[in-house]
Amino acid sequence: MRLKGSRAAIANWRGVESRTRDLPNAPRPLYRYLERAYGLDLRSLALFRIGLAALIIGDLIWRAQDLRAFYTDFGVLPRAVLLDRFADQWLISLHLLSGETLVQSFMFMLALGLGVMLLVGYRTKLATIASWVLLISLQNRNPIILQGGDILFRMLVFWAMFLPLNAHFSFDRALDNSDAEPPQRVFTIGSVALLAQVAFLYGFAMMLKSAPQWRTEASAVYYALSLEQMATPVGRFLLHFPGFLRVLTFLTLRIEALVPVLLFWPFASGPVRTAAVVLMIAFQLGLLVGLHLGHFPLVALVAVIGLLPTWAWSKAEERCGTRHAVTVYYDGTCEFCRKMVRILAAFRLAGGTVIRRGQDDPHALAEMTREDSWVVVDRGGTHYFKSAALAAVLRGSVLGPLAWMLALSPVRAIADRLYEWIASHRTLLTGLATPLRDRPLELRAHWLTSALAAFFLAYVLWWNLGTVSARVAMPDRFRWIGVATRTDQMWDMFAPYPLLDDGWYVIRGVLQNGREVDVFRDGAPVSFAKPSAAAIAAQYKDERWRKYLMNLYLAVNSDYRLYYGRYLCREWNAGKAADDPTQLNTFDIYFMIRTNVPWTQPPRVHEKALLHSHRCR
Repeated sequence: MRLKGSRAAIANWRGVESRTRDLPNAPRPLYRYLERAYGLDLRSLALFRIGLAALIIGDLIWRAQDLRAFYTDFGVLPRAVLLDRFADQWLISLHLLSGETLVQSFMFMLALGLGVMLLVGYRTKLATIASWVLLISLQNRNPIILQGGDILFRMLVFWAMFLPLNAHFSFDRALDNSDAEPPQRVFTIGSVALLAQVAFLYGFAMMLKSAPQWRTEASAVYYALSLEQMATPVGRFLLHFPGFLRVLTFLTLRIEALVPVLLFWPFASGPVRTAAVVLMIAFQLGLLVGLHLGHFPLVALVAVIGLLPTWAWSKAEERCGTRHAVTVYYDGTCEFCRKMVRILAAFRLAGGTVIRRGQDDPHALAEMTREDSWVVVDRGGTHYFKSAALAAVLRGSVLGPLAWMLALSPVRAIADRLYEWIASHRTLLTGLATPLRDRPLELRAHWLTSALAAFFLAYVLWWNLGTVSARVAMPDRFRWIGVATRTDQMWDMFAPYPLLDDGWYVIRGVLQNGREVDVFRDGAPVSFAKPSAAAIAAQYKDERWRKYLMNLYLAVNSDYRLYYGRYLCREWNAGKAADDPTQLNTFDIYFMIRTNVPWTQPPRVHEKALLHSHRCR
C-alpha cells in the first residue's frame, strides 16, 4: 500500500505492528518511551542484513570445500543412514532430495544467489525467508558437524524474517517510489525478539556454566586454553599466566551476566546499549584470538551490529557531519543512469546526498557533454567524473573500501574503460535493468506476522528456561515445533565445564602390500609420538572437520564411526584397480588422549584409545 502525506506516512511507519498509534486512546507517551528505549535503528538493521548475507555467502563457500564429504551419499553420512539411524522425524531438509554431487551443487548455488539478493537488499523479505529455509535445510543434512555458531546463525536469520532490513543500504530503498521517509527506529515484536535472542545467548550461557571450574575454582579458561586441538598461539601463550586466567574466568561470567541487563536497561538506553555493544565486541574478539571457534565469534559480532542504537549513530554524525556530502548529476534521458545513481545513493552512510538531473543545471549539463560523464560535486566544490566520481560517492557509503581501491592507478584505468563501455551501451543496459521496477517500500508487518513473532518469542524463552531447569522443561508434545523450525537452542559452550579430554588422531592403515601408513595424514609414516601443539591444532582441515572429528571421539557418537571408516576406504581406494598393491585393506582409528589437569599438577601422558577397527573389503 502506498503511503501519502508526510504526517500520515510517518505515523504509519512508526506505528509498525502494534497499531497503538492508530487508536484514539493509545498510550502514545509510553509507546514513544519504549521505542526510544528498546527500538532498533533501521540503519543498524540494514548493516545487520549485510552482515547476515556475508555470513551466508561465506558459510556456503566454506562448506562447498567439503561438499562431497558432508552432503552427498559418497561422504561420511549417506542420506539413508541419516534417516534410518540418526535423524529426528521433524528434521526437514530439502538437501535430502538427492545424494548426488550435482544436485547438492545446485542447492548451494541457489542459496548463494539468495544470499547475494539479501546482501544488496533486493526483494529482501523473499530473500530472507528463502535463505532461512535453505539454511536450516543445509544444517539438517548433517547435524553432527554443527556448533554453537550454527545455532545462533539460524536464529538470527529466523528473527530477520520479522524485521524491516531494507530501509537503508538496499536496492529496495533505491527503487522506493513512495513519498514516505522511514523513521529512525522500529519498535516491534521482531525488534524485541532480536534483543532478547542476544540476551538469551549470554544469559543462559552464564547460567549453564554451573561447574566448580567456573564458580569456585576459576580454572575454566585455563582448561579451555589447554585444549591443544582448539587453542591458538595467543591462547597457548596465556597459559603461562594462570593468575590472569582466573581473572578472565570470573570476568567471563560477569560479562555474560551483565549483557542482558545492559540490553534491557530502561534508562539512558542509548549510551548504555552502546556500552553493551562495545563490551560484546571486545568479548568476541577475545574469543577469536584465543581459540579456534570457527565462525561463532563472527556470527555473534553480526548480531551485535543490529543492536547499535540511534544514539551511537547520532554521535557519529555529529563527529563526521556532512564531510562526504555530494551532489550527483546524471543524464535525465537515461533510465539506467537514474536507477544506478539512486542505488549508489541508497548505500551512502553520509547525509547531504542530492541527486539531480543534469538537464536541470546548464553548467552541469555542459560538463556532462564535455566529459561524456556524470558529474559529482563534493562539499568543497570539486568536480569529479567517471571512476573518480564513483569513488567520491563511495567514500561516504557502506562500500567505502572500494573507493580506496579506485584510487589505485591500474584499477582506476580499468574502471574508466568500464564506464566508457557502459556509457556507449545505455540502451542495452536500460533494457536489462527493466526488472528493477520502482515500487513502494513497505516496512510494516501484518498483524498475523506480529502474532507469529510473539508466539515464537515466548516459545524460545520457554525452551531456554528448560535448558537450565528440568522443572520448566518443554513438554514432549510441544518440542516438535522447535525441532521443525530449528528454533531449538542450547547455549552450553564450555558448560557446565570445558572439555577436559584432549589429543590427536592417528589412523594406522595397512595396504594390500603390507605397508603401514597413517591414513589421517595422507599416507605419512605411522607415528604415535606427540606432535607440536601447533600441529595438533592444525590436524583438522577446517572447523567443520574439527567439530566432526571431536564429536566422533565422544562415546555417544560411536555409531557414526562405521560410516567414517567406509568413507575413508572409498576415498583412498577411488580410481585404484582391484589388484593395486597400494589399496587400503584395514585400518584402526586411534585417538591419543590426555585428560587435562589443573596447572598445579604435572600434565598427564597421552594414551592410545582405539575408537574403531575397519576392514575395507
